Amino acid sequence: MLRLGLVLGLNDHHPELAWKMFTQNLELLIAPHQPFGPFIVAQYGPEIFWNSVAPDQLEAWVKAHVPEEMAPNIARGMETARYKLTQRALLVQSADAFVSRHSALH
Repeated sequence: MLRLGLVLGLNDHHPELAWKMFTQNLELLIAPHQPFGPFIVAQYGPEIFWNSVAPDQLEAWVKAHVPEEMAPNIARGMETARYKLTQRALLVQSADAFVSRHSALH
């Protein structure tokens, strides 16, 4: 369980590296969590790795690594990933507008 926690923690500061470690070591990382491994990958993978790769790439990878009947879980995970991406875009837009207004005043 420690290995998976380390990779997930790495995602906060190095999302691309965490994604690479996760995808290259998937079986080893989820082995202690069986039989729930596919569920973790399907629903929580997108929620965790939303900022590591493009959403379409993330969804395609997850679909290729879990059983087809996990489609509803993938959809929930991808909904969360897309929400987080939208939220980040709106925050960046707001920050840019603030800086722009502040710079114009000085």
